[in-house]
Amino acid sequence: MTFIIEAIQDKKGRNIVVADLTPIITASTDAFVICTANSSAQMESIVDNIEKLSAHKTRRASGDVAGRAGAQWVALDFGNVRYSISSRSA
Repeated sequence: MTFIIEAIQDKKGRNIVVADLTPIITASTDAFVICTANSSAQMESIVDNIEKLSAHKTRRASGDVAGRAGAQWVALDFGNVRYSISSRSA
């Protein structure tokens, strides 16, 4: 997951919070990562970078993506880790 945090930081994502959910037996994922972007364009850049680095490091495409193209919030689901990226105006 470290490379994903780096992917967010590379695109100047802010307020990064990582919630480790592994102690919660009924949690549907191991971790939840939240961050903010200054604009929708920056948010899209962060999402693209996460997908690119994830595909390179894990050799698999990203999972489900909700919200994109001008959205104020995007959620990425990689199964064991989920991401929520929002623009400051959201």
